[in-house]
Amino acid sequence: MKDPELLLRYLRGELPDAEKTAVERMAAADPRLSDILGDMRRAEALSQDLVRMELLDAEAGFGRVQSRIRARARERVFRRAVRWAAVLMLPLLVSSLVFGWLYYRERMPEELFAEVATPAGTVIRYDLPDGSVVWLNAGSRLRYPVRFAGGKREVELRGEAYFEVEADRKSPFYVHTDAGMSVYVYGTSFNVNAYDDEPAIRTVLEKGRVNVVAPDRTTVRIEPGEQVVFDRRTGALTCSQVRVEDECAWRDGRLVFRNTPLDEVLHRLARHYNVDIEFRNHSDEVFRYRATFRDLSHSLTEEQVKAETSRCLSCGASVVDPNKCIGCGVCTTKCVFDAIHLHREIPGASVMRASEDKLKYILPNMVKQSIKVKFAKKK
Repeated sequence: MKDPELLLRYLRGELPDAEKTAVERMAAADPRLSDILGDMRRAEALSQDLVRMELLDAEAGFGRVQSRIRARARERVFRRAVRWAAVLMLPLLVSSLVFGWLYYRERMPEELFAEVATPAGTVIRYDLPDGSVVWLNAGSRLRYPVRFAGGKREVELRGEAYFEVEADRKSPFYVHTDAGMSVYVYGTSFNVNAYDDEPAIRTVLEKGRVNVVAPDRTTVRIEPGEQVVFDRRTGALTCSQVRVEDECAWRDGRLVFRNTPLDEVLHRLARHYNVDIEFRNHSDEVFRYRATFRDLSHSLTEEQVKAETSRCLSCGASVVDPNKCIGCGVCTTKCVFDAIHLHREIPGASVMRASEDKLKYILPNMVKQSIKVKFAKKK
């Protein structure tokens, strides 16, 4: 078999399997045919290479190569320019940052402060940003930053306040007065009386430890049950034992006087009840007074109880019935939605009952309220 057309079709893979097998057997049996097939394979490969070379566009390929060379050259120039620009811009950037910081530092807003004031005849409870609680007596003013920072918690007091300071050993709590006397603690409960119109500033400690610092940096540390009196005229600090419950009784709506000059008694009553009292003493005798005044104006009325119990969402966590409410406040501790608020400005103004004794107080009140509701429906 020496048909060139058949051999070409074999080399190009165009023969059926049977004819392809027959050609391979003949080539294996005839060395000359095998050599002819080898020469034809090389000639076919060469012809295919010539065809591909004819199809190549030499000018286009050269242009692409030149474009790549120019692109890489531009990239190298750009990178070099960026590096030099960074080196040149660095001093300018640093100087801009420095001058910008100096410019804005002069125009930065001062630390923001909040101020709470209580008019005469009013007592309020207030929460500070750190979680500490303060009660402000009538005619008092407290100034404090909206955010404690710098490792200190500092407030300014004019008047009287009772503090329950959240403990923080890394951030002491300072109370500054207008006379330059300061009190600093880490976590404790104490009372400071610093009214401008009184001759002395009194600091009473209920629990913990308190350090009282005079303007001349003299420091006195007191223990629970002790009081430090700072004389505004002489600047002296005097320490003594006192009844803390009497000194802090104003939080509960009580004013306690023990052997107190009458003019001081009347002055405190006028401030607490927001009234004007004129006292004329035509003699040189000092009248002293011993009494306890109790203010019940802050207790919950029947209308207030109904208003507060109506806030209940009836979620089932607690049962709130205005006909049975005695103002114990237990429902507020069970309310998961914080819908009920029986918040009293003076906690001692209401009587708290033990849970085991609640029935003997609830039943009479329930009967009374049921009778009122029944007769109200008939009307």
